[in-house]
Amino acid sequence: MKERVFRHLVERKGFTTFALELSWSAGLRIDDYLQTGKGDAREIAAQTPANSPWDREEFVHLIEWMRDYNRAHPSRTVHFMGDNIGAPRWTTRSSGG
Repeated sequence: MKERVFRHLVERKGFTTFALELSWSAGLRIDDYLQTGKGDAREIAAQTPANSPWDREEFVHLIEWMRDYNRAHPSRTVHFMGDNIGAPRWTTRSSGG
């Protein structure tokens, strides 16, 4: 259902970005695949957090549809954005003082 709604928004209403509560870095990996085709949609989708509502075959299908759309519409590509900055793992250093 979500894919059908997004497809309608892209094809009929001119939307160009799918944003999802997912890490920013995962969003960048997915968008890179959408823009370049580098990698494998299934492997990229598997890097998203397990047990999320998007941990399903439908997510792979959506990513593949978006890539196919971009190949067919190179002048008006769609993008994927993870909108959760989260808490990156930082290495803390002692300030020595």
